[in-house]
Amino acid sequence: MFGRKKKEAAVTTDKNAAPEKQSQLAVLKDAYKLVRKESPAGIIYSILIFVVVLVAGIVFGKSIGHPIYLGLISLPLAFLIAFFLFTRF
Repeated sequence: MFGRKKKEAAVTTDKNAAPEKQSQLAVLKDAYKLVRKESPAGIIYSILIFVVVLVAGIVFGKSIGHPIYLGLISLPLAFLIAFFLFTRF
């Protein structure tokens, strides 16, 4: 009796309507497919720079006596640099 009426779904064909947003993981997957198709060496470079930064952190840590500590610190730094390089491709 006093219930609210359900609104009918309005279908808009407006040209200015915003497209559906993708999740960040879907955007990353699309970017990976695009880089793999256009520049396959870009993925290899990203992996290589990740390993180089991580190993450099471990070697520097070994020289000052804390390889595990600096290895753990260099892990997110290596990921950040590799991801930055990946986005440039």
